[in-house]
Amino acid sequence: MPASAEATPATAWQQVLLIDRDAGLLAYVALTGPCPARLVAGMLWPGRDDKQALNNLRQRLHKLRRSTGARLLEMGQTLSLAADLQLATPHGPDSAEPPPLRRLLHPFEYQDAPDFAEWLAERRQDQAAKHGEQLLQAATRAERTGDLRLALHCAQRCLKHEPRNERPYRLLIRLHYLLGDAAQAVSTFRECERMLRDEYDIEPSAETAAQARLALAAIEAALPAVRTPPLPLALLRPPRTVGREGEVQRLLQALQLRRHCLVRGEAGMGKSRLLQELVAHEAPAVVAQARPGDMHTPYATALRLLDALAQAVPADAARDNEALQMLHGRPGDTAPAGVRDPQQALRSGLGSMLRALCQHGTGLVVVDDLHFADAASVELMVGVLGDVPASSPVWVLAQRPPALAADTADALAESGAVSIIDLHPLQGDSFERFVHSLSLVPPLGALQVQHLARHTGGNPLFALETLRELLAAPGRYREGELPVPRDVQQLIRARLLRLSPAAAALARVAALAVPDFSPELAAEVLETPALALADAWAELESAQVLSGQSFAHDLVQEAARQLTPEPIARHTHRRIASHLARVNADAARLAQHWQRAGEPQQACLQYEQAARQAARRGRLREAGELLLSAAQQAEAAGQAVTGLQLRARATGHVIQSQGPEAAAPLVADMLQRAEKPAELALARIAQATMLLWSGKNAEAGALAEAALADAGDDVSRSRATRIVAQSLRQQGRAREGLAALRPWAERVDALLDVEEQVSWWADYTSLLISTEHLNEALLAADRQSALSRAAGDSQAVATGLINQCVVRASVGDLPGAVGSARQVHELLADQQQSAVLHGMNRIQLGYLLGACGHFAEALQHLEEGRLAFDAERMPWIHAVACNAKARLYAWLGQRARALQQLQQPLPGTTVAARITRLQLLAELTGLNTREAAGWLAEAAGLAAEAGLVGPALISRLHQLRASPAAERARVLPEMEAAAQAAGYRWLLAVLQLQRLEDLQQLGQPAHAVRELPAVAELARHASGPSVYTPQTRLRLAVLARSLGQAELGHALLEEAAQWVHRAEKHCPAEFQDSFRYRNETNLLLRSERQRSP
Repeated sequence: MPASAEATPATAWQQVLLIDRDAGLLAYVALTGPCPARLVAGMLWPGRDDKQALNNLRQRLHKLRRSTGARLLEMGQTLSLAADLQLATPHGPDSAEPPPLRRLLHPFEYQDAPDFAEWLAERRQDQAAKHGEQLLQAATRAERTGDLRLALHCAQRCLKHEPRNERPYRLLIRLHYLLGDAAQAVSTFRECERMLRDEYDIEPSAETAAQARLALAAIEAALPAVRTPPLPLALLRPPRTVGREGEVQRLLQALQLRRHCLVRGEAGMGKSRLLQELVAHEAPAVVAQARPGDMHTPYATALRLLDALAQAVPADAARDNEALQMLHGRPGDTAPAGVRDPQQALRSGLGSMLRALCQHGTGLVVVDDLHFADAASVELMVGVLGDVPASSPVWVLAQRPPALAADTADALAESGAVSIIDLHPLQGDSFERFVHSLSLVPPLGALQVQHLARHTGGNPLFALETLRELLAAPGRYREGELPVPRDVQQLIRARLLRLSPAAAALARVAALAVPDFSPELAAEVLETPALALADAWAELESAQVLSGQSFAHDLVQEAARQLTPEPIARHTHRRIASHLARVNADAARLAQHWQRAGEPQQACLQYEQAARQAARRGRLREAGELLLSAAQQAEAAGQAVTGLQLRARATGHVIQSQGPEAAAPLVADMLQRAEKPAELALARIAQATMLLWSGKNAEAGALAEAALADAGDDVSRSRATRIVAQSLRQQGRAREGLAALRPWAERVDALLDVEEQVSWWADYTSLLISTEHLNEALLAADRQSALSRAAGDSQAVATGLINQCVVRASVGDLPGAVGSARQVHELLADQQQSAVLHGMNRIQLGYLLGACGHFAEALQHLEEGRLAFDAERMPWIHAVACNAKARLYAWLGQRARALQQLQQPLPGTTVAARITRLQLLAELTGLNTREAAGWLAEAAGLAAEAGLVGPALISRLHQLRASPAAERARVLPEMEAAAQAAGYRWLLAVLQLQRLEDLQQLGQPAHAVRELPAVAELARHASGPSVYTPQTRLRLAVLARSLGQAELGHALLEEAAQWVHRAEKHCPAEFQDSFRYRNETNLLLRSERQRSP
């Protein structure tokens, strides 16, 4: 029975494998005693009624008796163990060492029986608590009998079993002290102290602290008398790399083939040593290293790499490099030149630096410790790896797994350009040769080497640290005995504790200051002239603690950090932060130091500044994370409202970078934290923003209205008003939304900061576009762009360009619209964290490119943009993409595909998208059909209700196709005036063309002849994205020839033919035949040209 208590007959016993229900009912009765049968049946078969459940129970008891040959349970109204059954205990209460814990009823979980699962979870908790208590009792008994090693082993097992319990820590501190390892006792106390603070926000008990003080006193008393014997030089740095011949050969072969390499291995496997020897063999090379702390600062590692490259290329190449100027020029504080995407500029700058490096004769770039690198730098380097030309240097990267995402590493390997080289533990002969290369005196015997290999798992660094500890403490360990810490850091700690006081202090400052450690910083923090630190610095280098200004290994840095008492660490972080603030260090690292110094208000300000910098660099995900850190610090400083404001801003970044569903946990957390009305308003604004992006417009508007009533400041009121306005726009009530925003227009610059102004003008522009105030919208978009450039915010610049693109497309300036959309695409193409905005623009760009005849590129943009927004994730954008694809398929002669796109459901979409779909359905089924009439009537009604002039005019024009020419001629002048007033120049051309065709049909050619040249010229310069350009040209050409304007007709006919000819070159191969022979306009054009003289 898979349980800790096994039910067995008294006479003899055998083990029987039970299914989950049999094991469960036996365990329940054995542990709780006699119980109602109905209760047990109901718990184990919850989906059955009482009769069925009891019947199932009887059947299981019958089968259990048959399979075991024994009557284990008695069943009547009550269920109980058989009278001749006893429980076998796996071990007695006074066992020297309790066996490993066997979880009750493992591996069964009973997810389909929730009541039983709850009972089982409680029993397992009780079982775990009893097991921990047994281990503590066993350790105490062993200590009393003098078996300290067994006591230590039991206490270590107890700590592993109960890592959040202070008692095993206290026992371990005492045992380490009694065993003479006061350093380990102090280290265990530090771990206990950190655990209690992190988990419970309390300090260790007085008893635990007293034991630690005793251990510290022992260390201090022993230090003056300790004289550490000099270690063999080979232990400080092995003379050569041993056991890696195969990896070295693979690395050299890859470099000969000019393939980049990614070296992977756990800590201590020898990655850095392998790279050092490679550089010595392949010199010259440029070497850079990621450092602890980089991951919180976008482009920190990239900047270090660029600085190293700048030292290796001619001065003029570095001086004019765009990437260096951006990063050293603090792009978070200054506006970028033009509208260039920061990532694109960095990628271009890094590429030009690499080309200059190669031209200067250096063909190798090495980046070590990539597991510490920030995400932005990793993305930049991976991007460059994928597109550098063959003439650029070869890259070798090193990291611990799985720092670089597995799918990214696999993709690099599959590309054929990158070789993955994994370093594994040394085994057998390789480990033996490694130990012998150290030339120890006396040398280790074969059995000792095997023992060391097993003890260290074949990890070279662990082996070196074990040997250093063994040789540095002669007499501490018996012959054949090796240090037995839980990890290599304990060995390193013991080494650090043997440093002189000056060297130990310097090591602690270095550990806390990483990656900003420098002689200047050390001198200021320690209040010691730099020259006076020379001896301590030399001692750290000779002890393999420091290598230059960096730690010899990050495990050494972590050990030194852990040895610093928390009050001293806080004080030191405060001194470090003050120094870094004076030298204008990165805000994210400043924030971390202020936070660790216990200064939450300062930390909040720096985290907020770092978030602003990250956002301006296009790193929205990191910006959101930094804002959440700022919020936590604000709340720690007692500023709850500020914390919620920062969380609201973080929510916006999460929505833009990851989509609205990713923001749901943040919004839920805000709602839970909010207590006062103003705080609840902030949470509701964030929730409304998420709902708006999810297409739940009515809910978003209602929440924002509620928040507006309780908003406590102008920023909150502005945001709530903007959400109300946008929700109205999405519901087809754009004019009401614009009316809500207009009162702010005169005072927005005075009330809001630049970032809020940018957001306000962006929303205001979109409302002006939706209400067809196109001229005013263009001015507002220009205002938004100017503010965005001043703020150096590439995201806001992109939003402004998108608005300009929409305005230009609306007035008929297709080339200008495409130009704006392409700028946005280039601006955001490398910004993986701007996926939402980038996807929206790709749909817009695809729509416009299709209207220009670039069908293949258009379909690619539409499909890839649509994939970012499925029908459940932001459905209104999905609907826009489907409409655009339907129009393109119709032009390509793919009517069935077009109709398929229009069958997609439209939950939560906008009124404009619904109108467009109805119009497309009417066009595809034939404007004169009864179905089309119904769709057009519905579209016209929606447009009239929403006050949309353009869609209303298009629907009305389609409806008039079936009317007599005289009726159209009477109505069209009024429609033309409306189009002209709204600024729809392309629609004005279409309406005028229809009126001229009607005048010709009505026998009034004179008017048509007089106006035709002007209409043709307008059509040439104003074309809408929903109009098939060759069709307009063809209609104009036919009309011109019928009016005797042969020269104009021929020119228009050739323009149409040239447009089609160009479009064929940009048509996907699978659609070329249908474009030629199933597009009715193309067929008519071919026929008309054949008839043309």
